[in-house]
Amino acid sequence: MNKIFRTHIFYKVFYGFIFMVLLPVSLVFWAIGTEHIIKINVPLSYSTGLIIGISGSIIMLTGIVNLIIYGKGLPMNAFPPPNFVNQGIYRFISHPIYTGFSILCIGISAVYQSSSGFWLISPVMILSCAALVEGFEKHDIKLRFGHSLMRTFISLPHKENRLPNLHERISVLILVLIPSIILYWVFTSAGNNLNEFNYNFEFEKLIPVYEWTKYIYFGSFIFVIIVPLIATSARRLREFSIYGLIAIGTITFLLFVNPFIDHPKIVFQTGVFKYIISSEKELNLFIISFPACGIIWTFLAARFYIKEFSSLKILWWSVAIIISFSCATSGLHSLPDVIFSIFIAFIILNIKNIWDKLRKITEKIANSWNEWQF
Repeated sequence: MNKIFRTHIFYKVFYGFIFMVLLPVSLVFWAIGTEHIIKINVPLSYSTGLIIGISGSIIMLTGIVNLIIYGKGLPMNAFPPPNFVNQGIYRFISHPIYTGFSILCIGISAVYQSSSGFWLISPVMILSCAALVEGFEKHDIKLRFGHSLMRTFISLPHKENRLPNLHERISVLILVLIPSIILYWVFTSAGNNLNEFNYNFEFEKLIPVYEWTKYIYFGSFIFVIIVPLIATSARRLREFSIYGLIAIGTITFLLFVNPFIDHPKIVFQTGVFKYIISSEKELNLFIISFPACGIIWTFLAARFYIKEFSSLKILWWSVAIIISFSCATSGLHSLPDVIFSIFIAFIILNIKNIWDKLRKITEKIANSWNEWQF
């Protein structure tokens, strides 16, 4: 029995060493070794990174302490605590340790102005944590605790035909809409792309800018942001959130690989719009012009409004199209921006049907192959 106990303790110590010592050290060396490859600017200052890093540390350490106190065990998924924890920080966040660690990675990268740490290591860690939760921990928790799981304050709405709760509406803002704004700012602040070429149509130079359409363009933000506030169905609000998360992932990928540039025809001379546009221009607006994020989000919101108010279907699609083309008439985006962004929105809104058709096609091709005879 003592031998089994000692072996069990050894495995726990070794497991803890891997994640508490070996993993952080490996990430540091990985960041140092790839620093010469990643040439994108870190958009956060030292002080901002310090605040983010401290916040992440507090969230992570609080999660560890709560798990030890209420779970009666250690934060090790290979040796999980016997009790399900829904107290302390776990009342608000499902996985505070992973969340805090991801935030800590971003903060440390900003403190040391590590491009590799910010643009490579941190995203990989965030995706790794998400994969571990979705691929293992979520299923393990359901298997061990069944329906005793408590919904946290910050979580997406469930597939239920009822009025969304206040915390579900707030959660959509925190988990979906605010991250999209943050990512928009991050890419805008990152600096110029290295390999870029202009894709504007020549005839666009002849298209005049109608300054008054700027109000339609900026109205898209209101069109999208009020979705969680007016939702009457938790199921529909969840669908909007899922499409939104897919849009965030798609837009992020496209912005990473985007080689295109666009020089908007900025002519605003007065009012708050002059300040907003001039600020965006200073932050290299052309980097985030392809795709036009606002157009994609406008179509996602339009689909939501159609589900909520189906009798006004033509109105909502018309609003989305008018807002989209106001991007070009206001001088902020080119026609390729508009066309490509509408296409991406169409892909996202039909992602399930497209996936099902692709799967059937690939299965048909695979099943048509004959076994090789030797």
